[in-house]
Amino acid sequence: MDKLLQQALTEIEGLINTPLDVLDIKKPVDVDYARHLFKVLSKLSPLMGNMIEFFIPSVLNKKHWDIDAHTHYHNPPDYLVIEPFDTTTRTLNLQQTNTNGYKFQGDESQFERAQRIVESWGIDGKQYSPNIDYQLKLADLQSQFPYRLDTNFAKIDRIQHTGLEIFKKRVMSASRMGYTLAEWAHKNIGNDEALIKKLLE
Repeated sequence: MDKLLQQALTEIEGLINTPLDVLDIKKPVDVDYARHLFKVLSKLSPLMGNMIEFFIPSVLNKKHWDIDAHTHYHNPPDYLVIEPFDTTTRTLNLQQTNTNGYKFQGDESQFERAQRIVESWGIDGKQYSPNIDYQLKLADLQSQFPYRLDTNFAKIDRIQHTGLEIFKKRVMSASRMGYTLAEWAHKNIGNDEALIKKLLE
């Protein structure tokens, strides 16, 4: 497994500076428009996340690797990976393509009850499947016990892998326009008119 992860990491590192053809944000023409962009830029995060989630496995699978993170996380009743149900009738911006992870939040007694339910699913009850019947079982389990939606950052932070930690540190220390990404993340740029004017120069 470590060898496979190292090979995948090498392939991913080769994608640095590879553009994803999603959109192009031009330099703001004035402070007001720049301030507006700072407010809405975070809304691009789900879009970019979905694009990366699709792009990287497609690249790795061309190497004939079956990259499936679902089975890595799925561990009912403690952790559920749930596929989106049919969202094609929603407007395009609300159609869901990525899975969600849910972490068990109940007490010990509730967990024991949830375990008995999963055990009743048979020998393959813990094995992940996108099959609708299995997904309905997961949804029913989730409705009976307290679960919290897991974020992508939380998922990444739970993976104990030296290469991934190095990768995260390198990304956050990357410099853009005089600041690291970590510094940009903590700056309240939208309210700093002097900084906005400096960046627009």
